[in-house]
Parts: sequence; C-alpha cells; structure tokens
Amino acid sequence: MTHTRISYVVIGMIWTFFAYTMFTTEPTASTNKLNISPYVIVALRASIALLYLLIWSAGIFAWCRAREYAQTIAHTSEGPAFHAIANGLLVLISGLVAANVVGVVRSFNISNPDIVMPATIVVNYLYVLFPLAGFAFIYAGTQRLYQLLPKKILHMPQYVVGLFPVALLSVVYGLLIFTNPNRQIPSAYDIPASFYLSDVLIVATILIPVIIGWFLGVLSVMYITAYRKNTSNHVYKTVFVKFVYGIISIIASSVVLQVLLSLGSSRLSGVGIVVIIFLVFFFIGLQFAGYGLVAFGAKQLKQIKKN
Repeated sequence: MTHTRISYVVIGMIWTFFAYTMFTTEPTASTNKLNISPYVIVALRASIALLYLLIWSAGIFAWCRAREYAQTIAHTSEGPAFHAIANGLLVLISGLVAANVVGVVRSFNISNPDIVMPATIVVNYLYVLFPLAGFAFIYAGTQRLYQLLPKKILHMPQYVVGLFPVALLSVVYGLLIFTNPNRQIPSAYDIPASFYLSDVLIVATILIPVIIGWFLGVLSVMYITAYRKNTSNHVYKTVFVKFVYGIISIIASSVVLQVLLSLGSSRLSGVGIVVIIFLVFFFIGLQFAGYGLVAFGAKQLKQIKKN
C-alpha cells in the first residue's frame, strides 16, 4: 500500500472517531438555553463533519502531490524548496486534524473540568505551534524559490506595504486578548475559558508565536508571488496562483480563529447565535477554500510530473 493510500486510510479512521464523538456529544445547558432545535443541531454537526472530511482530504492530497513532485525534481535547484513546502503542508494539516480531534473530545467531556482545562490548553497550542512550524517550512521553501530569481524585485517599500497590515492586526489581536474577561476564568461551567494560562504565558506562548506565524505566512505569499511573476516556467505561473490564494485563505482562517478565541465566551454570547454560527462556518469555509486551492495547485504539479 502506497503512502498516499495509507494516509487516506488513517484520515478516514480518525474522521470516523471525530464524527462519532461529535454526534454522541450531548448538548450543553448553555446550548439548550439558546432554544436550538435538535434537528438543527444534527444538521450543523453533519455539515461541520463533512466539511472537515473534505478539508482533511484536500490537505493530505496537497501534501502527497507536493511531496511526489519534490521527489521527482530532488536533484534540481527547486527540489529542496518544494520539499520544504510539502513538509509545511503536512505540518499544517496534521495540526488541524489533531486540534479538531482534541476539540471534539473536549466537547464530549465538557462537564469534566479535569479534562476540559488541559484539553483547552492542548487545543490552543495545536492551533498555535503547528501553524507556526508549517508556515516556517513554507517560508523556507518560498524564500529559496525567490533566491533563484536572477533579480530581486522585493525591496523595503514592498515589505512595509505587505507586512504593515499584519503589524496592525497584531496590535488589535493583543488588545482583544487582554480585554477578554474569560481568558483564564470560564463564564459558565459548561463553557471553557479561552486559555487557562497566565498572562505571561499567553504573551510568550500564544500571542508572539501566532504573530510570528502570520508574518511568515505573509512573507511566503510575497516570495511565491514574486517568483510566479518572474519565473520563466509558464506552468508554475498558473500553479502558484492557486498556492498564493490558498495560503492567504489558510492565514485568514488562522486570523479568524484567533480573533474568536480572543473575544471570549461572554463577548461571543452577546452577538447572538446566528452571528456565532456564521463566524464558525466562515472560519471553516476559509480552511476549505485554502486547502482546496492548494490541492488544485498540487494536482497541476502532478500533471507537470507526467509531462
């Protein structure tokens, strides 16, 4: 059995556990207060489970195709760059799968604080450290591709324009975290706190790594865009359009997730259930678009391999 088939089998087994745990989780008292129909809850859970199956599959597909292509050009100057990008995709999708599974286990045991507190901490670190590592790999790969260009077209003004929005967003993110009254203390027994960490640990192990990951992701987009516009390989020009928009969507999903976590349960509950559902599906939709676009780009890499 090939690595690709093994990967899909493993994802299928993990998803079966994920979906079963999700559907057997009892609605909490806080959820019941919202007067949501049981049929609506089932429909929402089914939609989320199906979307994550598609996202995980797209992520694994993208990794497998990028890895296969990197192996075929291993002895070229571009080989190490694609190998790093493939590793980054694997780290990103692995972290997402792990965070989803731990998150659903936490929901299943929401009334048990001995499980909820450590599970919340683990989920947060999965959503922080895996994207940081994944974007670091992708950054290393895209920077290597950029270095292959005969002429460097990115200069200080371009870096300022590209990175200033990230710096501004980072300030807003920090303000949201430290005005969150539920970052350490739950707002209800069945609604976990955002972090369960001291402010020092939040800054050192959540805030700073998240911001670094965003910067690396945006730099990756800048490098791969510059490479796409200036490479003589016309096929790469098409492939990297999808990679660029896919990575942008993955970064955007990270931003939306961290904003939701930084808001805290009390502020989220104030916006209403319709807005919360919209934000959740918007977040999942960004992930779906991101990994889907990267998967389509990786599929075209397979076509280059055949040619």
